[in-house]
Amino acid sequence: MAPSDRLKPVRRVAESRERDAAKAYGDARRALRDQQTKLEQLRRFHQEYQGRFDAACRGGLSVGELQEYLAFLARLQQAVAQQEAVVETSRQAHTEKRQQWQARHLRTQAVGKAIERFRKEETHDQERREQKETDEHARHGGRRKG
Repeated sequence: MAPSDRLKPVRRVAESRERDAAKAYGDARRALRDQQTKLEQLRRFHQEYQGRFDAACRGGLSVGELQEYLAFLARLQQAVAQQEAVVETSRQAHTEKRQQWQARHLRTQAVGKAIERFRKEETHDQERREQKETDEHARHGGRRKG
């Protein structure tokens, strides 16, 4: 079996792993985008309620209402902080998946280049054998005529 043929299963495995890594990278990219969207929504929500709180304070609030608003704003701020942590974790996962995909892609390319190099060598060897056979045939044919 030719070396290029022996590497075909290796290429199939490398391509399969690259596809899997690309899918995981795409999933991580979508997850990061979703988490960033949630964070933006929470920040807008917090900002909106902060504005309502400021307006309500100008209009006058009872102590109970003030405490409720402050507690609610504190919970919103905590949710924003938690979501920021989730976004950072998603960002790290996204980076890791991108690096894994890039490594798999490079591996697939390397295997493909090796196969191509072997094919060129095999073609060159085949051409050399054919030339040798042609030369031998010409040499033996020439002796019979002479």
